[in-house]
Amino acid sequence: LQLPPYTPRDLLEALQPAEGEPPQTVAFLHIALLQLILADKAASLWWMDPSSPQTEAVPKVEAVKKNKWWDADAKPVIKCNLQAVLSSTEPAYQIRKWVAALETIAPMRTNTGVPIRQALLDAKKLTTDPEVGRYLDRALSHWKGNAAGTTKSAGLWLAAQVRRKR
Repeated sequence: LQLPPYTPRDLLEALQPAEGEPPQTVAFLHIALLQLILADKAASLWWMDPSSPQTEAVPKVEAVKKNKWWDADAKPVIKCNLQAVLSSTEPAYQIRKWVAALETIAPMRTNTGVPIRQALLDAKKLTTDPEVGRYLDRALSHWKGNAAGTTKSAGLWLAAQVRRKR
């Protein structure tokens, strides 16, 4: 770059507002810097070349779809032996009772912790299957008062899986 040496004072004086055209010093520096940027090969990596046609659009990265508790292929929120739950010898009317108790938490907000906890305790009282009882105990161990999201998701996941596969 063949620029004459400028002191900061010279540049400051050149940048002072003036009527009409910009100062010749600033215009000269502007053109010289633009030429430098456009001639730089490394700038083509981040600066679009105006002479080339529009580059192809960057493909959108698809967001990973997180399965909800009601999806068939949803993973359990907490550890569960689903095969043991599904192969239970518990009577169907008894299963319907505790599943219905779990489904009462679906419309509740996760910050209403006590009713969610109570619904899981009611379901635990209604079931005679020890594996369901262990799962509900694990779900209740995640209950934290006003932060019952994990407990709610665990209960609804179990209810959905039992409804779907029985």
